[in-house]
Amino acid sequence: MKYVKKSYTTGLMILVFSIVVSAQGSLSSVEKDQLKGLENASKAYVKMRNEVENGLPKLTAKATPEQIEAHQTALLKRMQLLRKGIPQGTIFTPESASVIRSIISRELKLADKTDLRTKAASAGGDVPIAVNIEYPESKEVLEMPPSLLIALPQLPKELRYRFAGNTLLLMDVGNRMIIDYLPNALR
Repeated sequence: MKYVKKSYTTGLMILVFSIVVSAQGSLSSVEKDQLKGLENASKAYVKMRNEVENGLPKLTAKATPEQIEAHQTALLKRMQLLRKGIPQGTIFTPESASVIRSIISRELKLADKTDLRTKAASAGGDVPIAVNIEYPESKEVLEMPPSLLIALPQLPKELRYRFAGNTLLLMDVGNRMIIDYLPNALR
């Protein structure tokens, strides 16, 4: 039984990996080159973020919700200070933005886009969107459709794609900060 379970797990991992490789394999070499800026900038952000977080007092396994919230707030404030004045488009460069929009258009049929727009508008369509602001905790965060998530460039584990209205957000998971955004991503 243990062997069968392990075989299913291994098979599932191979299937997921092949889907990801297949979805990302549909990109041309030019598109892959255009995405390098996004990949490099997101890795640089995560490196800076991790350095900042390592400078904060460590959370213990018995941390209270208040301590966790204080830690997240401290991380947010320090990152906002370090990134002050960074404009939109620093991570979603014009080159990568073009490829991202193309991927979204390819992956989502018109009906899916309309449905996603409607859900995104109700979830976070009225959220103020700017670089380095915290996504309001009181607002719903719309999860990405799995097929689209697989097709988009993979992000470091600290970052997530999210939609708010028609805009694709790049968010820091640990402090809910919008680190960049792509307007009119669901056109």
